[in-house]
Amino acid sequence: MPTSNTSVNPEAERFKSLGNDHYLRKEYGTAHRYYTEAIKADPTNAVYYANRAAVLHASKDYSEAALDCMKAVEMDPQYTKAWGRLGTVSQMVSNWPMAIDAFQRALKCIPKDTVCPTEMALRTHFTQGLETAKYYSSRDPWDLYEALIPFKQASGKPSCVGNIKFAYEDFKNGSTALSSVKVDSQSPLSGGRFLQQWSTADGHATRDLSNSLVCDSRMFHVKDIESFRDKLKMQSMVEKSHHNGWSITPTTDSSTRPSTKIKEEALQRLENGPFKPVGVALTMTLRSSIVNAFYRYQYLNDTQGATDILTEALDIMEWGQVKFQHIGVNDKGSVYDRTFVRGIQRLTLEIMQKAIATHGSGVKYTTKDVMKLATKVVVDVQADAVDAIEIIAATAEARLMGRYRTYWLYPKVTAVGALGWCYYQQALEISENDPEREIRSLKAADCYLEAAEETPEDDELYIDYLCKHLECLCTGKKPLKATLPVCKRIRLAMPAVLEIWGGPRFGDRLRKKFEKVTEFETKYRQRIAEGVCTLDTVTQSSFPQEQTPRPPKVVTDVAPRKPGTSKTANAVRRAKIRKLLSQVI
Repeated sequence: MPTSNTSVNPEAERFKSLGNDHYLRKEYGTAHRYYTEAIKADPTNAVYYANRAAVLHASKDYSEAALDCMKAVEMDPQYTKAWGRLGTVSQMVSNWPMAIDAFQRALKCIPKDTVCPTEMALRTHFTQGLETAKYYSSRDPWDLYEALIPFKQASGKPSCVGNIKFAYEDFKNGSTALSSVKVDSQSPLSGGRFLQQWSTADGHATRDLSNSLVCDSRMFHVKDIESFRDKLKMQSMVEKSHHNGWSITPTTDSSTRPSTKIKEEALQRLENGPFKPVGVALTMTLRSSIVNAFYRYQYLNDTQGATDILTEALDIMEWGQVKFQHIGVNDKGSVYDRTFVRGIQRLTLEIMQKAIATHGSGVKYTTKDVMKLATKVVVDVQADAVDAIEIIAATAEARLMGRYRTYWLYPKVTAVGALGWCYYQQALEISENDPEREIRSLKAADCYLEAAEETPEDDELYIDYLCKHLECLCTGKKPLKATLPVCKRIRLAMPAVLEIWGGPRFGDRLRKKFEKVTEFETKYRQRIAEGVCTLDTVTQSSFPQEQTPRPPKVVTDVAPRKPGTSKTANAVRRAKIRKLLSQVI
């Protein structure tokens, strides 16, 4: 209970009483105003801050509520309810370290031998909050999805948990298969290592690991990197040797593409023998190369080498789609399926963007390459949409668990976001006084908004795309009446996102973004209230993207719309798909 400020300011108390009345009637805006007046009349009373925090909590303005709670406990370190409320609002934005500290302090404020029913109820509530915060503080999405799936299904809202399920279970199965590889460090073979035992040459390890990357590369996490590297290397060697496969490695010689050589040799083998062994060799080669490419990217930071490998793999897959179109999937494998190819295109887009952003003109890829691949993905998803709808309508599991999101929606979202990134990079290369800078920025903003609106609102990508949309609006000189609603949208979405993504691997980055957006929103809402600016005021973003070397200027205008299709037709298609998505998790 509060212990400070024993003197009472009558005027402040009158405002507090009015605030209480409106709070009980759930008139939070009016209650907030009266509590603010109480604070102005007596800024030393912790209760007024705690009461205003309660209003902000009810209004889902958790960051501002936390600030008021911190002000209250600064004035009165023994204010039990203020500490407890700080723990609760910190939980709502998955700030687990702050929630843990706040609940612990709240519990210390309650006498151990208390028999007061109110204090005993508070102790139970704070203890439960503390246990919850400790549990979630060490959990990543793959630790939580099983428990969340029933609740997400019951909510009827689109969710990313189905995508997490597919990707993580494939990753877990592949990692388990790979774990049976034993390496003898005393052997003089293979660089001082020798395979004692492997999971068999059937390719289950690389099959499942590559399937995981097609679903969602964020679920790919390795604890013992050195062991994983050695086992993956040996597994790839066994598969290549057993099935007479090939290796795809980065090359600086543009005249001798690995994919060209592999295609030529595959055709030669087909002239002298049946398809199946050649098909298996190609499948093993492609899957192994995909996993190796991602390893290079994720753990060696070799973005260009990884992009080179994936680009060559895509060339083979797209060639195989045409060359082997009359061969059944049971014989040729799923690596030529449109959904698998789109997944690898999505992965390639992510890594290619990173390569350009990191190395600028030091890589052979440009924003033109990104736009070309991104547009190809968008067009392919649109062309394949009818098949997707038929599959979902016929498959109960797909409807419930969101296979459409994994194999259709997420590749398109990544591609549209990549187009936004390209437009924005182009904008940043243009002089601030050139109207084309605003035009390119707003094109980027539109792409990022489309990507956000087709992403489940509990996915961290939803926040990423909205933050980028907001930044592009600011660079495009849009006024506060356009930017502040985006801030609110981010604020309202953040609790659901952090419930899944607020753990150690993703949480800190998201919370930093949230803090900067909240700072921007609070700053300008306060200025509007003070009459310093209006909703028509144009501002510059105070939360720029990470500073990276800019790519070489490439001015290309590639429309993400399917060629030969009107805007109206695409709008109708998107409306149908959105209606369908309302039934899918």
